Amino acid sequence: MSLIKKVSKISNIIASSTKEKIKCSYLEMNIKSLNKKLENIDDKKGAHLIIKKENIQKKIEEEKINESERRKKAAEELKKQVEISKVKRKEEVKDLNNIQKVKKEFEELPIATAIDDLVSGVSDIEKVQELVKKSPENIYVWLNLAETIKFHKKAFLIINGIKAPWDMVGSTIDLTMEFVGGAIEDNVDKNKWTYERAINQAIKLGATRKQIREFAENYKKNLVISGIKGTSHMISKQGKKLTKTSERVIDFAVDKFLLKNNKK
Repeated sequence: MSLIKKVSKISNIIASSTKEKIKCSYLEMNIKSLNKKLENIDDKKGAHLIIKKENIQKKIEEEKINESERRKKAAEELKKQVEISKVKRKEEVKDLNNIQKVKKEFEELPIATAIDDLVSGVSDIEKVQELVKKSPENIYVWLNLAETIKFHKKAFLIINGIKAPWDMVGSTIDLTMEFVGGAIEDNVDKNKWTYERAINQAIKLGATRKQIREFAENYKKNLVISGIKGTSHMISKQGKKLTKTSERVIDFAVDKFLLKNNKK
């Protein structure tokens, strides 16, 4: 909704500037026409033309003032919306450490994170993580998280393997981020849950080795349904990221260029 409002305000500013130029150009053409007529007659005979010319000039000035005021008002409202968005983004990261901030920035990039969104949807990892938050004392949600993490990594490797012949660079970047970046994050970000940490948490809650083994053996995913869910998840996530990125680009443009040029 915020993006739509900003685009609407920008459109109003552009429309106002265009309207002013077109209308003033038309009125200036009328003044030029009157000037030609006044060249061939004296001031007494051309008195009514002089008055008409003055009235047209007043209309031009009024048009410039009115449209300038409209643009200033739209620019002020736009600036308020941008400030609200900037404050909101700061609030979202105020409690994050540096590693988490970098991770959040990367996770919000469209296109670059398409494969990760697909894999997350296929593995259903976000849903499982929510279950862990709701039932942290339940052994089986932790075992489910452990197996989901394992499946997530397997799906990630398979999907990158499929796309590798067509996108060697993209696959190389994805795999490097997964293994090198993931290893760094595991050591620095102690809040990130890995397979080992999920298993250890289940053991702390009383899970036996037999329960862990049996759960792993019974853990199955319907690949067709998972693929459909993964694709739907990716499309939804990428759409939101494109919207968010577009809004950030607009905010940057407003800060650096738009307001300066249209407050005049």
